[in-house]
Amino acid sequence: LGTIHTSPWLSWDDTAGTADDISVSDEQALSGSKSILVAEGGVIDGVLDLGNQTGGTWYLDFDMYIPSGKSGYFNIQNSLPAGTQWNFHMSFNEGGVDEGGLTLYDASGANQGPGTILGLGTYT
Repeated sequence: LGTIHTSPWLSWDDTAGTADDISVSDEQALSGSKSILVAEGGVIDGVLDLGNQTGGTWYLDFDMYIPSGKSGYFNIQNSLPAGTQWNFHMSFNEGGVDEGGLTLYDASGANQGPGTILGLGTYT
């Protein structure tokens, strides 16, 4: 369906018209008819600008479709531009071999497991 590069959605390098632009698809959607697509073998470093939150309580909620045997990933950063200050990152089904598995890393890249999430599996 095309790409998107308008606030609050940005690409990693914040340059419209590059390979990092977010692909919009109608292949999978929880509600409505559109979603973000990261095609197999593709690298889409889309950024959702949350407004540089620095304190208080805030809530982020999204759904991620991960086909069986595949993995998913996201991260939270402290500020823009992207890649300057990491907060944490999370992998789902890392390596495509741990269905329901979750791996949580802190800003330094240190593994923060073990535990469980929603009864679906363990994170290590």
